[in-house]
Amino acid sequence: MKKIILLLILSIFSCKEEKSKPNNLPEKTEINISSFERQGMELLKNNDFRNWDTNAKPTNWDINEDFEIPEDYVVDRDTLDLLLKGHKDKRIYIKQAVNVEPNSYYILEGDIGTQLRHGSYTGFMVSTEEGKLLGKRIFDIRGEQESKVVFNSNRFDKVNCYIGFINEGIGEISIKSISLKKLDINNSVFKSIVAQDFFNILDLNFDDGENFDVSISKLMENISDIILSSQKNDTLNMKRKDQLLLDLKEPSFLKTFLQEPSDKATKSYASKLVFSGNEIFDYFNIGSRVIEFRTNNKRVHLALMYYNPYLNEWVTIDPLYNSKINANSNLESITKDQVLPANYGGLITNDIDGLLQKYNSSKAIIQKETIMGYPF
Repeated sequence: MKKIILLLILSIFSCKEEKSKPNNLPEKTEINISSFERQGMELLKNNDFRNWDTNAKPTNWDINEDFEIPEDYVVDRDTLDLLLKGHKDKRIYIKQAVNVEPNSYYILEGDIGTQLRHGSYTGFMVSTEEGKLLGKRIFDIRGEQESKVVFNSNRFDKVNCYIGFINEGIGEISIKSISLKKLDINNSVFKSIVAQDFFNILDLNFDDGENFDVSISKLMENISDIILSSQKNDTLNMKRKDQLLLDLKEPSFLKTFLQEPSDKATKSYASKLVFSGNEIFDYFNIGSRVIEFRTNNKRVHLALMYYNPYLNEWVTIDPLYNSKINANSNLESITKDQVLPANYGGLITNDIDGLLQKYNSSKAIIQKETIMGYPF
């Protein structure tokens, strides 16, 4: 009798526990929030800017221009932060050449503050001595930010690390800290919960160039399935939609789209796929560009570029038309043989003529990318 009573008590508590869980959301699993481990010593010399050759030149760092008053642009603030001040006609940056091991991963990162005039273009850049770009991270216009870019040294044993204005611009960059270290990469772990969920559920693979492209296709198709889930009464992706509504950070294009009534899901679908894809790529630290096609100064279409770091190239895709475009420039004059069928979750297939009409009668405006690097 005692055993029966005990079993009944356990059963009651078990039922209460089950009822207390939301039954419309997938189980969340705890994840390791670091996709890499920093290895060894700091590779930048004088990375804390404690030593100075002149009032405007930190030891071991080069500055890009000769000015009559260089301290107006590269400012030693003693115990405070190094300050770079923009110039409307000059690129203001500091750089350092660093010895690295070939075919290895590295991270350039820093705690950065910016107060920039709109349109000023600043960030980290890593290139070879011959000028080949290996990685780039663009800073926000204003505010405090922790910025990083992961790059691979490829066959090179020396790289140049730049911090500053990538183009001429007005404003200030304060460098609170900066670091360059070698990495041990974990290709299956992402800091973002959103990215990790997509990665696990879709069995994505970012280990090489070909798998990178396949994973992009899976991502775009799944984003489309989630947007259309309520309209199609797709139970599995409706659960994923509910979870994304909790996990997506504000502001979020995708979150806004997912909150719309189901009967409006296909309205302006090119915009929904492009902006949602661009947003999810950012969670993965995948470089992307939005392409806006304009006729008579009115937007008529959108497409997307993403950066494949293994192939060191930008890839143009048109999600709405389920097409990959073999071009990343002169998009106003593409031909049929440059349009390849693919599956990105779009609503239009096998309409190459319609796609060409959109492209070849418009002006393509490509928004600047925020990152060129590896998605870790």
